[in-house]
Amino acid sequence: MELQIVNNRPQLQAEHHVATSLSSPGTGERRKSKLTPFLEANTSDVSLSHLKEDCIIPVFAKDNEQTIAHQEFIDVAIECASKIFPNEVIDAPEVRVSHQIKGRTPDAIHIPAKELKNHQKTIYYERMAFLVRIPSVTSTINGNELSLSIGGVRAYNRENLFSKKKMESFKFFIGFQNMVCCNMCISTDGYQGEVKASSLAISVLIVPVISVG
Repeated sequence: MELQIVNNRPQLQAEHHVATSLSSPGTGERRKSKLTPFLEANTSDVSLSHLKEDCIIPVFAKDNEQTIAHQEFIDVAIECASKIFPNEVIDAPEVRVSHQIKGRTPDAIHIPAKELKNHQKTIYYERMAFLVRIPSVTSTINGNELSLSIGGVRAYNRENLFSKKKMESFKFFIGFQNMVCCNMCISTDGYQGEVKASSLAISVLIVPVISVG
């Protein structure tokens, strides 16, 4: 999978999707804007609610301890960004996923795949990348006005899910010009780093990353 440049500027010739901005505490603002996807190759666009409501959470097989879910990583990143930029507008996260892992519930063990009902199917995504734009923080680079962006990537295939619970790896970045792919490759003009965590205390590690960026 190739690195793809994160495009901070809408392109009128391209297909667009609508992203709803979330206001940071104290701003009281909400914004909708048309944006080109920050990553397309071999990935699908999903909503945060889809991850929360429709996807199972993988566990470590030997002790059945849950992994940190994709949506938890995203929520923590947004929470940290809101603390560092309390008076700025923060867009809703753009989420791209790949490598869907399918399963079925125990009651569907003898049912042919084509006859499975939705409640008998389970899914999660092996790889996930997200981007959160902060449109009120901008910089002009090569004549283009770019928004500050934060984001992250994680991939379950980098973890040994057949073992007991251990530290999980997450990559995080903040910058104006960013390139990212679901193989956990990142290039940015700002800051990038890898965070290892076993709980949502990951926020303690992400806040300094955003501050440094």
